[in-house]
Amino acid sequence: MSQNTDYVAASSPVAETGGVFYGPPGTPLPTDATSALDAALVPLGYCSDDGVQYSGDAASSDDVNAWGGDVVATLNTSGSVDRRKVKLLETLNPDVLTFLFGEGNVTVTPATANTPTMIAVADKGIEPPKGVFVFDMFTSQGTRSRYVYGNGQPQVTDEDPLVHSAVGGYEIEVTAFKDASGVRKYVYHALNDQAAAA
Repeated sequence: MSQNTDYVAASSPVAETGGVFYGPPGTPLPTDATSALDAALVPLGYCSDDGVQYSGDAASSDDVNAWGGDVVATLNTSGSVDRRKVKLLETLNPDVLTFLFGEGNVTVTPATANTPTMIAVADKGIEPPKGVFVFDMFTSQGTRSRYVYGNGQPQVTDEDPLVHSAVGGYEIEVTAFKDASGVRKYVYHALNDQAAAA
């Protein structure tokens, strides 16, 4: 196949929902790049313009040398780690807070005629639980892409300072573990090359 600029693209989150979704373990996984996501997958809102960054580790190995210096074997000492990093910006979003601090640790009291919506968070120092993560994107070429972690372990790795000159945010890293089928992640693309209607 020859070189083709149609295959070169920048990624942006899906505009209506944002690009990061979380669902509890057992949530049905999407199997393509465009079908509607299961209702259990909750959007986690706006993310920083750093997007979704790869922060994993490459596999490591050691060479085995024979007498005289020749390398006669290479042994894998650890496998690669697939991990993504993203900063969540909607720090007042109850869905984001529930994801970060746990079901039952966030209480939302709806607004009334006399009081605003009230949110109470009980931070018990627990990490968000394992679950399903979907990174949902469209590209500069009009294509769609999805990265699906069926067994992702999130960890909060940073919290932005509370200052007047910047918005707050929670940085999370999601590590992909193998699911029951032995798959760490599923990647789906839908190209913008459908045939025109006759």
